[in-house]
Amino acid sequence: MLSIVKDLISKLEYQGIAYCHWKSNLFLADALSGIGDLDILVDRKDSQKFESVLATLNFKRAREILPVNYPAIQHFYGLDIPTGQLVHLHVYYRVVTGESLLKNYCLPLENVLLHNTTNVAGVPIPAKGGELIVFVLRMMVKHAAILEYLLLKRSGENLKQELDYLFDEEAQKQYPLLLQEYLPSVDINLFNQCLDCLRQEAPFLKFFWLSIKLRQKLKLFNRLPPIAEWLLRGKLFIQRVWWRLYGSGKSKQLTSGGAVIAFVGAEATGKSTLVKDTQIWLGKVFHISSVHLGKPPSTLLTFLPNLTVPLLRGVATQDRMSTVVTDTTNPGKTVSLLYAVRSVLVAWDRWKLAIKIRRQAANGQLVICDRYPSPTVGAMDSPRLTVPPDNGGKNRFLQYLANLEHRLYNQIPPADIIVRLSVPVEVAIERNQQRQKQEPTEYVVSRHTSRIVPLYPKSQTIEISSNQTPEQTIANVRRLLWEML
Repeated sequence: MLSIVKDLISKLEYQGIAYCHWKSNLFLADALSGIGDLDILVDRKDSQKFESVLATLNFKRAREILPVNYPAIQHFYGLDIPTGQLVHLHVYYRVVTGESLLKNYCLPLENVLLHNTTNVAGVPIPAKGGELIVFVLRMMVKHAAILEYLLLKRSGENLKQELDYLFDEEAQKQYPLLLQEYLPSVDINLFNQCLDCLRQEAPFLKFFWLSIKLRQKLKLFNRLPPIAEWLLRGKLFIQRVWWRLYGSGKSKQLTSGGAVIAFVGAEATGKSTLVKDTQIWLGKVFHISSVHLGKPPSTLLTFLPNLTVPLLRGVATQDRMSTVVTDTTNPGKTVSLLYAVRSVLVAWDRWKLAIKIRRQAANGQLVICDRYPSPTVGAMDSPRLTVPPDNGGKNRFLQYLANLEHRLYNQIPPADIIVRLSVPVEVAIERNQQRQKQEPTEYVVSRHTSRIVPLYPKSQTIEISSNQTPEQTIANVRRLLWEML
């Protein structure tokens, strides 16, 4: 059992909150270990106390991007610090169920599930008679659609195991009485036919016919009238297809909003490794994107000039970005016109990309950045040009370019979270030598010993020493990031 789940169970018991893990309890041990989600039904009178407990454990509320609204259903995610796993609580305050695409039934079964429970690994679970009723209804209403039927066939072995687990002697005594008391509109003979159909893996046509009959009996509990249901189902189907074809990754967002998260630091501090890990870690759940602000993509304005860069690297080696060091303490020092123009084009591309990702974050997306510009002249990924004295001619044009570059960097929106990485220079040199693509040692040393450090006064900053094992660094970054999101 994960540590955060153990703490949650303990706090819920201490607070006397009425809840249960209401479905798929055959696989409860897996869910408690972080495999899949935990489906928690909570007595609605305890909803505020329940969410207060989640807040003490730093669980965060999330929502689906696709616009389907299920009142009484919430998603919460918490970080299990020892393992670095995100734990998903799928929280219900009413028994809302139905097809995968659209859950259109709100069944009056909360009392059946909440007030007749047993404990397994400290977690209350419903008596099997009540869970059996819910299982049969959930599975059968899905069989009126071919796509749902095919999806269920793919997980047929698990469904059979779950039905065998639920259909014991105790459940056989309980479910007829519970069905008559709480769902009198569902005839016991129809329910038994549905149960037999599931147990015997009947042909699709039989499933389809019984599903239609069952839906008729359950229409009292529909959330939507028939026309609205079909219209919404069609809309959701189109949106899901579009998301599969053109969307990027998962479709959940934190309700607290998106964020631009940037990893900065000198060479060989582990930026790329942590960017990749954070992208995988958060990308398992949330809608994210990843960008490189040190090497931004070309825009319409810079596309053609940037095509010439590989050629110019061979012709003007003295003007390469990695070899020119701007001496900000010497205002009289100038650089070539080629270098100045190239610096402004890079500033433009970074400015455009920063605006793009800021908009994405404003719409709920998490954006993971490798490096991030600052307005600090001479710092890494920051303005490169000093403003020369106005001596007319070439200097006047260089002055214009330097001012333009500074203005672009000053207008770049701040990142929400900066993760600043550092290691001793000796460690950085050793790591650089182990890379496939090595930088010159002098370049690495200059990056680590530079007196000019990029400043991000408008961003929340996490200072991390990566002079430890990769596992320790990753664990620290995940913990501190989760606290800030």
